[in-house]
Amino acid sequence: MPISNREKKKLAQWMQDHDVRRTCPACGTEGRWGLHESLIGGLDLDLKKKTASPSSAGFFAMVCQHCQHTMLFAAAPILGT
Repeated sequence: MPISNREKKKLAQWMQDHDVRRTCPACGTEGRWGLHESLIGGLDLDLKKKTASPSSAGFFAMVCQHCQHTMLFAAAPILGT
């Protein structure tokens, strides 16, 4: 499901409140980030049992438009869920 405008505003405010730098740690490009269109889900892995199950964690993915380095931010604390 696409990220809503409300969620985008919450992310932008959270990033400002937490002084998140706009400089890419991989290539040094400043201010050229794109937001992935939906939240990224994960898997909980049990390596002993060799199983994977859907995780309740969701992440915003910010992608550097120059080198494609990706930063993940946990959605639940940002959205207050």
